[in-house]
Amino acid sequence: MKLCEVWNSMQVEKIQQNIILLESDKNARRIFTKILEQWGYSVFPITNLKKLKEYIISGIDAILLAEIDLLDGKLTDLLSVFEVQNSKLQIIAMSTNSRLLSYSSRKLDVYLRGSLLKPFDLEDLQLLLSTDKDDKASCNIKDTFKDDDFFYDYTSSIMQSLYRRIHKFARSDYPVLICGQRGCGKSVVAHFLHKNSYRRNQEMHVVPETISINSLTEKSLMDFFEEIDHAHTKVIYFEEITTLSSQMQAMLMHIINEKKYFFKGNRTTEHNRFRIIAATHKDIIKEVQKGHFREDLYYYLSTLNLVIPPLHKWGEDMMNIIRFFIEKYNREHNTHYTINKHAIDVFYQYSWPGNLTQLNNFIRNLFVVSANADISYENVEEELQKLQKTFYNEDIQGDLKGVIDSEFSRMIKREEQTTGIYYTLLSRVERELIIKTLNYMEGNQFQAAIMLGLNRNTLKKKMNDYVITRADYTKH
Repeated sequence: MKLCEVWNSMQVEKIQQNIILLESDKNARRIFTKILEQWGYSVFPITNLKKLKEYIISGIDAILLAEIDLLDGKLTDLLSVFEVQNSKLQIIAMSTNSRLLSYSSRKLDVYLRGSLLKPFDLEDLQLLLSTDKDDKASCNIKDTFKDDDFFYDYTSSIMQSLYRRIHKFARSDYPVLICGQRGCGKSVVAHFLHKNSYRRNQEMHVVPETISINSLTEKSLMDFFEEIDHAHTKVIYFEEITTLSSQMQAMLMHIINEKKYFFKGNRTTEHNRFRIIAATHKDIIKEVQKGHFREDLYYYLSTLNLVIPPLHKWGEDMMNIIRFFIEKYNREHNTHYTINKHAIDVFYQYSWPGNLTQLNNFIRNLFVVSANADISYENVEEELQKLQKTFYNEDIQGDLKGVIDSEFSRMIKREEQTTGIYYTLLSRVERELIIKTLNYMEGNQFQAAIMLGLNRNTLKKKMNDYVITRADYTKH
């Protein structure tokens, strides 16, 4: 679709309102100006802070659409001008740098109307401009995540891609299926989607996993939808959709298809428009193949699909999450804990199977056991060793015993070599362990060596000794 067709297709109520456009790129200024004028706004394009101050001092009533990179290091100066002039200017911040955008959004605070991570869709800008100034339906992370939530300050490509995808889905009214391991933040994403949608003023009704697994009967599901209708709640979030029984799946599919349900008592039909957000930690496609989950319900729910990667794939964003949790507990306990830079490196040596939930609890534990307010490398290493020992004892010991019993029995039955059985069996287990670890780390030998506790050269030697090729750890 041509750009002019996009503009014409977006019907915006033309309001006589001023927009100051602070943008360094000449082409971007030209395009933004043309779009905004097409929407009925008076646009004043500028390229520097000096001109912006002149507009502020003039007392102009406007929205500032600003490339926040141009204000980097100058925000304090700008805010002082705002306060002196008692300016009513509202700011929409733009940037390709998510960290700078997040920092600037917090600094701008009451003057901020919203923030946009470039590249963004025109609909995002349209939403911010058309939203009432007291109702910030923005892309601003600060407004969405409270102190008890996981703060996402994305810098890695994989998380920035997910972040943009979430915002696109928030603008839609289609169902969303959120997939990811336990503890990776599916509920946070669900609430983020809701708070940035046009339904944000409606309550989102949450169906907990513990309720949906056993206690949701046909009658209670009827009552559930009636309650939602009376409460004017049109958004439903299933924390674990796969725990619904086959009968409940069939009934939910019927409600979706008919877009109606029966009130108890008079059995009259009431048409209902609602949005479903569903989450699961299971491989839902396998659940469908096994016959445990309805195929048609899966296709409906996965109209929009979000996959949240496990924490060990977040790259440099893990450091941002660690710092967020430390700031969170500093606020809660009125303390001033810091973490040593080298200590952060230790976190990357662990795979975090419990994802964000496990990391959160681990840092909370560090606040208790650390001898002083500077969390050291030694503190983190010691506690991680305890964590790994506990994890292996509880979750791996039984499986490892099974592997050894199986291999031992196989060797005896096949009358294989019974002398030197220790080294024979150990080599078989070690080979499979290396392959499993390489597969888990997607072939990254450096990360696999850290997880195994080996030197990288030692890992390479063992791979050569056991003739482990890429085909071995990519087919598992």
